[in-house]
Amino acid sequence: MLYYTEDRAGILSLPEDVIFEQSWHPGYVDYFVYRLGERANRPRARQFTVARCQDVAALCDRRLKDWICDNGIELVNFRDALYGTQEYQNHLKEIRSPLCRI
Repeated sequence: MLYYTEDRAGILSLPEDVIFEQSWHPGYVDYFVYRLGERANRPRARQFTVARCQDVAALCDRRLKDWICDNGIELVNFRDALYGTQEYQNHLKEIRSPLCRI
């Protein structure tokens, strides 16, 4: 979360028409995946298990959402970025999310 709230990537200094792409893999991993998955490199698989839980915590944190709103960050999906649509913003508007920019 600090990566964003401290603007370590310099996102806020980018031109307004620049799309900054970031991928996350949030989620909780079940017993099968944690204990039996990725047999060839089990320690590495467990590391990703922790990272997924950290992603969930960061993406649900009010401080990150406030930072997105306070800095006028517009969240988009890939179709929006490629084709100029507003699918994701329309979704945020429909659910009355404070993250909506339209």
